[in-house]
Amino acid sequence: MRRDVMELKAEDALLYLHDNAGEHGKVRAQSDYMDAWIKSEKARVKGLFVGLSNAAAEDEALKHPKYLEALKARKEANEAWYEVQFLREAARAHLDAFQTVSANERVNA
Repeated sequence: MRRDVMELKAEDALLYLHDNAGEHGKVRAQSDYMDAWIKSEKARVKGLFVGLSNAAAEDEALKHPKYLEALKARKEANEAWYEVQFLREAARAHLDAFQTVSANERVNA
């Protein structure tokens, strides 16, 4: 890839990382929240099965529609975070490549 093209991609990557940092933080916080929330939701649903053994209540909770709905919400939040994470890694790779090319040019100059 030509240096001028790499420089433009590096600038775009830097702007992407900078301009979206706040939103990326919110996406990560939502994912973390959902990971914690799913535990309390399972406990809440498990509590609906009074009179069952702990293992039986657990089994019932794991297939309850409300818990399955919570799992789906958690999956969606985690998908959003992983998408952002991989886009950030790709942007960082552009920056790293440009830094390497620039360093090599300085050494060879």
